[in-house]
Amino acid sequence: MSMNQGYSLARAELIKLLTARWGITTTDGAGTNDTLVDTNLIGLDQRKIVEKTILICSGDSDTEDAASVSFVPGSGTITVSPAFSHKILAGTIYRIINISTVELDVINILARIGTNTDLAGTTTVFARLRQIVDTYLAHGTIGLAALKALIDAVEGKLDGASGLVAIKAVVDAILVDTGTTLPGLLAAIAGYIDTEVADIKTQTDKLGDATIGLANLKALIDILTGYVDTEVAAILAAVDTEVAAIKTQTDKLAGAAPVAGNTTANWQAAEANVVSIGANDIKNKVHDLSLNISNLAGAVITVRLYKKVNGVERKVYEQSFNSATDPPGLPIINGSWATHDIIRVTLKSNNAADNGKAVDYDYMLEAM
Repeated sequence: MSMNQGYSLARAELIKLLTARWGITTTDGAGTNDTLVDTNLIGLDQRKIVEKTILICSGDSDTEDAASVSFVPGSGTITVSPAFSHKILAGTIYRIINISTVELDVINILARIGTNTDLAGTTTVFARLRQIVDTYLAHGTIGLAALKALIDAVEGKLDGASGLVAIKAVVDAILVDTGTTLPGLLAAIAGYIDTEVADIKTQTDKLGDATIGLANLKALIDILTGYVDTEVAAILAAVDTEVAAIKTQTDKLAGAAPVAGNTTANWQAAEANVVSIGANDIKNKVHDLSLNISNLAGAVITVRLYKKVNGVERKVYEQSFNSATDPPGLPIINGSWATHDIIRVTLKSNNAADNGKAVDYDYMLEAM
């Protein structure tokens, strides 16, 4: 396995782990565009919703995300920040991702900083600063009063016998002595400078040397520049490859468009196919496969699912329904079902009146 293939598989597993929950809104959100409502969430613990990322997967705000800042378990209402670009209507597909957004992190940081009206003793930065001011600056030993006392003492020292007057006397004595000591000191400094300048000239004369001079240094720099250019180009190419692999995986987050349709067959005459989902050797997740039998009259309507097990198609599900007593909408796959082959859905009725009638189907498919 190449490095890129391994990274892609790891990224796909990471995406699956990050998705905590997905759902479909049941009621229109507020006109402020910052709420979505799903009554299927009623009663959930707030910790499973709040401080996570809400990703919209359909509708006018498709692919937009925002931070979940509050959740009302009694109504299944999630409030986000910032607001989406459009009102979240009923029937919108969404995901709850186990990561916080930058906006939520900023909100938490601002909450920790607080405001200049916070009282000392609370946990914000402003409250701590107020506590420092109130506690330490007013302290009798280490506060402003003590600092003023130290400054007064320093001023007393500067005015005393060893203060500025004494320092001025020393400086005056040095200036008087310039006629004897200073000329000799300047001559010594000049001699030292002459020696150093001569040594510097000796070294700079070597810059024209063919072996150790500037030309040789330039050749080395050119070699290094070529090597750096080659390495940088290779790094950029590798980065482009990884970014493309990441994009391929993140493009799958929104899922494929929902699939809906109907099939007409002689359901009483023989078991017949309603729909076939997926493809051979292609990994997918099937979400919420539902059938509508409102057009049928049979008392025994049998639905079966078939899929390949070790290369051979097997029946994996069978259930019978009564069109008179059971609801017309049948949740055949209620949740998610992973597959790497074709899932075939069939139906048979015991009533000849059902021949030639249409059966609706509706499902969602997500690439893995």
